[in-house]
This record gives sequence, structure tokens and C-alpha cells, in this order.
Amino acid sequence: ARRSLETLRRIHRYENEFLQMPEEFQILIQQQLDILVHHHEHVMLKHLKKVKTHVVFEEGEVQLDRKALVQIFFQYIKEANIEDEAILTHNMQIISSIVDYEEQLEHLNHLINSFQRFHVKANKEN
Repeated sequence: ARRSLETLRRIHRYENEFLQMPEEFQILIQQQLDILVHHHEHVMLKHLKKVKTHVVFEEGEVQLDRKALVQIFFQYIKEANIEDEAILTHNMQIISSIVDYEEQLEHLNHLINSFQRFHVKANKEN
């Protein structure tokens, strides 16, 4: 939850620079964040045993891997011919925050899956 809040704070802090990026890029980032928040909710429901461990989270067609997200960022910078250093560095911070949030979420999901798999007896008692 801390990483998601940090990501949102960073977007809020650099909102002006973010809004100077091409609209397609802004939509892409918004879709990526929506997917991550939905995935976070799914992981938390799994932890609360509202969703079974073996149920797979469906990301949809929009989710990008980390490498693709960074490549698309650099592609939009090239196409838009953005040379303002503040726009570049602040948007890169937003991208890195999203990537970090995704990594932390994957780690949390792995921990919950491992705990539920290896502590089956304790999970059945609850």
C-alpha cells in the first residue's frame, strides 16, 4: 500500500510535467495504474481468503512489462521531441515508481502464495 501511495504522490507532484507528455502516453500510464491497483486488490483479497490461491488474476490486454513501459516512454520522448530536462526526469521518476510498485506487488503476491501453500493446516483452521 505504501508503494501505491508513493506512486500516486509522485504523479501528483509532477502532474504538470506529466500532462506535457503526449495524450496516448498519459492514457497508457493510467491504464497501467488501473491494472496494478486492480491486481493489488486481488492480492489483498487472496490474503483475506476471499479469493482462492489458485485463481489467476486476469490483467487484460493492456498490461505491459517493465521493459516495454520504459521503451514506450523513450519512444514518446523521441517522437514528441521533448528536450525540457524537468519533463524528462520527472516523468522518468513516475515510470520508475510504477515499476517499483509492480515489483513490490509481485513480491507480495509471491509471499502470500507461499504462505498459503506451505501453511495449509493453519489456513484450514481459520
